[in-house]
Amino acid sequence: MNENLEKIMDNTPEEVTPTELPKEAVPKQSSNGHDILAHIFDAARKNPRDLEVVSNKIAAVGLRNPEDAATLFYRYKIQGKEIFGGSIRLAELLAYCCGNISIEVVSVKVSQDKKSVVAVVTGVDYENVTKWTLSLTRQVHGTSPEALTRTTNSLTSILVRNVIFKLIPPVVWMPLLRAAEKVAAGTAEALPKRRKKMLKQFKIKYNITTRQILSYLDKPTVNTITASQLHDLVGLWSALDLGEVGIDEIFNQSNPAKELEEKLSV
Repeated sequence: MNENLEKIMDNTPEEVTPTELPKEAVPKQSSNGHDILAHIFDAARKNPRDLEVVSNKIAAVGLRNPEDAATLFYRYKIQGKEIFGGSIRLAELLAYCCGNISIEVVSVKVSQDKKSVVAVVTGVDYENVTKWTLSLTRQVHGTSPEALTRTTNSLTSILVRNVIFKLIPPVVWMPLLRAAEKVAAGTAEALPKRRKKMLKQFKIKYNITTRQILSYLDKPTVNTITASQLHDLVGLWSALDLGEVGIDEIFNQSNPAKELEEKLSV
């Protein structure tokens, strides 16, 4: 697996089960002519997806402006490691534009102590007669009902996204992911305005201060934030907004190299 895919599949499920459905598993039309599933498989075979049309539809809907494009990917750093990938929004758009796909959240179970949640999601590609089932467990950070709800929603979103990315090969959506990055970056002329707007959004929604953002980027002042780093902040915003990572994971992480440097300078 190449480096890009390793980053994209960072939230790798604990259990991955690919299944190519045997021909006999595809339901045949029943005697009374009302087998809905048989009609679905039959319609998928008769109306195969056109990948060029799919790409154009996604571009038309998801790449209209920087704001829309920013929801299609996430990017953040933890302990010096960059995590980058396609978001649940990109996956939903893929499933919608590709068609002939069904996704089901099979089960969501909370542990008795309410400290962890495990979920199972299944996806079927009726056109290629392929099925994927993924499961994943996540720890609940906090004891409030809201914390449990956030964890459950984040968990199921990640699983749905990963199932769709399994059903639809990267060759289809990787170019769209790269295009979304470029569109989300915006123009250099708007940089000062976009810096101010982004910092304000972090403060209003997550109570993340400008000082914390500067520390995360390792920058002394707001004016020194480059277009590339603003691009990184767009990816971080998406990661937080979509539940890919928690605030504490990003802003409470230690930096051993920086700590050592500070100790030696004393």
